[in-house]
Amino acid sequence: MLAGQRGKKPSPFFQIAAWAPLVFVLLKYFLLSLAASGVDFVAYYGAARSFLQGQNPYQHQEHLSGPMVYPMFTVLLCAPLSLLPEKTADILWDLLQVSLTVGSVLLLIAYYRPQARESSRGPDSGSRPEPAPRIPDHDVIIHWPLIPPLLMATFTPAYMDLNAGNIQPLNLFLVTLLGAALLHDRQGLAGMALAALCGIKVLPVVLVPALLIAGKRRAVAVWAAALAAYGLLLLATGWWRWELDLFTRLLPQFSAIGLEFRGLLSSLALLAGEFLYAPILDSRATFALAIRVAAVLVCSLYVLALCLGRARYRLAWQDGFSLGLMTLLLSCPVIIFPHFSWLFPAYVWLFTGYFKGRHGHVFFAMSLFLWIVIFSGRVLQDLVPSPLFPFRDAALAALLVLWVMNLARGVYLAGPGPMRVQAGFGERAGDAM
Repeated sequence: MLAGQRGKKPSPFFQIAAWAPLVFVLLKYFLLSLAASGVDFVAYYGAARSFLQGQNPYQHQEHLSGPMVYPMFTVLLCAPLSLLPEKTADILWDLLQVSLTVGSVLLLIAYYRPQARESSRGPDSGSRPEPAPRIPDHDVIIHWPLIPPLLMATFTPAYMDLNAGNIQPLNLFLVTLLGAALLHDRQGLAGMALAALCGIKVLPVVLVPALLIAGKRRAVAVWAAALAAYGLLLLATGWWRWELDLFTRLLPQFSAIGLEFRGLLSSLALLAGEFLYAPILDSRATFALAIRVAAVLVCSLYVLALCLGRARYRLAWQDGFSLGLMTLLLSCPVIIFPHFSWLFPAYVWLFTGYFKGRHGHVFFAMSLFLWIVIFSGRVLQDLVPSPLFPFRDAALAALLVLWVMNLARGVYLAGPGPMRVQAGFGERAGDAM
């Protein structure tokens, strides 16, 4: 914090005004969630009860409201709640969801605050010059506590489907914690957060290449050690058989479920089948193959871009991490709107990067427009329900364009051009990309 501004903070009036929209939407969707048990929560609760009774939680799921397709780590997390009556457990789960969302905002306030530039850094310091900030450092530092609650209030994937009882608020908190740990070089904590994310859903493993390129090897080592310990637990208890059943039987079946629920789910394969190549949707086998091809293609391009842009991503690691978060979601075989909450750090870093002058006007405006498309479709669907408006496809298409923009920009800015170097990674060169 700048010496001359130490201790200053926004007035209580502005703090209340900043939190009011978030409090309103969280209270609204929390009350809606109390009306009935969440569909996803019932699946977690039922699987956890089967586990406590010594049964395979992935068998006999016909009595559940939906399939339980999360690893045993998730079952263990939900086991304590399954000791309670279902209604009581559901209310506690709803409260936990809201608390995790608020906790994510508090993490932003405490640990995502942009830092003032080091005045001692000069042209002979051996590092690339930093771009001039668009907003003075002291203004950003003083007013930062007002920004995170406003960002969360606009981040509709975090709260608009709380009534479903999905586990994504926990993923939102963990991915925000992961970003906070990396920002402050707490690589051990970052590794544990990433391991927890992979324990809930395997897909966050795609973040590992971005961490390796950025030189966060200790975080990757802790992640690997934590997963190894988890594996030993499965071996020691015999739960590995149930985990194996999940990955060899249930997940392959579930990955193609989007074909039967096109109006409720989305994926790149569905997007391609509906708008590019209709035969993808002709059969379950063809659709399942398309899902795998899409995931391999997206992940391969992502890793290639990291390698080509490694000169940039070693320094601007947030950009590589953001690209990894987008790749995570695009490679998911079954996408629902709450899954977009994985992208929260990328959304926040778009603004902080612009404040610091690392993003040009054009790139920021184009990116913000695409984020608005992602968020607003769900709102419009609630305001004017229409089966003719495929908001899920619109959101996924906007994310795909955003991913391509970030992928191409990272490779381009890693080039040796003097304009890019002198302009601080090129973000202020002509106020463009």
